[in-house]
Amino acid sequence: MSSVATIADVAGQAGVSLATVSRALRNLPGVSADTRARVMAAARHVGYVMTPMAMARPGGPVSRVAVVLPRVDTWFFGRALGALVARLAALGCIAEVHLLADPAARTAFFAGVSGSGRLAGVLVVGMSLTPRERSALAGLPIPVVGLHSSLEPATSVDADDTRMARWAVEHLIGLGHRRIAMIASEAGQPVPHVVPQARTSGYRSALAAAGLAERREFEVCGADTSDGGWEATARLLVGRHAPTAVFVHTDEMAFGVVAALTGAGLSVPEDISVVSIDDHPLASAFRLTTVAQDVGAQAGRAADLLVRAVASNPACRPVELVPRVAPSTRLIIRATTAPPSRPRRRRPRQPARAGSTP
Repeated sequence: MSSVATIADVAGQAGVSLATVSRALRNLPGVSADTRARVMAAARHVGYVMTPMAMARPGGPVSRVAVVLPRVDTWFFGRALGALVARLAALGCIAEVHLLADPAARTAFFAGVSGSGRLAGVLVVGMSLTPRERSALAGLPIPVVGLHSSLEPATSVDADDTRMARWAVEHLIGLGHRRIAMIASEAGQPVPHVVPQARTSGYRSALAAAGLAERREFEVCGADTSDGGWEATARLLVGRHAPTAVFVHTDEMAFGVVAALTGAGLSVPEDISVVSIDDHPLASAFRLTTVAQDVGAQAGRAADLLVRAVASNPACRPVELVPRVAPSTRLIIRATTAPPSRPRRRRPRQPARAGSTP
């Protein structure tokens, strides 16, 4: 990418007028759903970024910070993005949101970031990077901070995902469970993301510490969505021996897990316990036992680190930030976990979705 993508690039890619692109990007009436979708896809393809209007601030010109993330359609990414944009605005900065949802957008961003002299810093959210992408960021004369990202040697604000997973599984072991399954979120591409890897490691290390053998038929992966949790549960229940408890990587997946177990004729927690990580706003409504993390506070801390570095770096020299920060987390015990009951005499049926016929 030799230059910053413009609205004309989007119009050319989508095959529509500049006025249509403008209306579609601002979500104004007069554009069909199909055309709007085509414009949004074209914007992602060419790497176009629509930023808010510049805000004046007493201390001088507005600093622009690139917020880079692979998706926005899960609770974690939505919560992190909202908190980052709000905190950066409060600190006098504008967030340029770069959604790298496909390989073309990802390649375009990292190829062009070194030539983007308007940026004061970069925040990378929920991504692991290839060696080439790391090199592109390492060569920048501006600060780079990660949020739930592996950016060594750059700093990153993270929770201890291995420890959170261990807490969740140790809670199940403490209740007396010995057949504990794991429903994991997919590792991601092109580089496996550190969070699923760490949570899987925590699950396995907790089993090993308790002298429990790993059973690979009890490890199932799915998309990090409610539907992904439902589909992974359906595959888990095909096995010969049903687990008495399930550790799920995220609350959003756990919502689908609980629905699938109920659809299979199983009762939670009487037949099977469920524990996960996040403390999603709906976790209390589902009475879900979970390990809570404050993503909003983590995002705010990442923004503070970056803006502090920007303020101390007026000459755009390479900067070194403080070491990694690990915000606190806690286990919240609700109603989806209990000691194992006596084994069921019949195997669970395949789960039926709500409104369907078993």
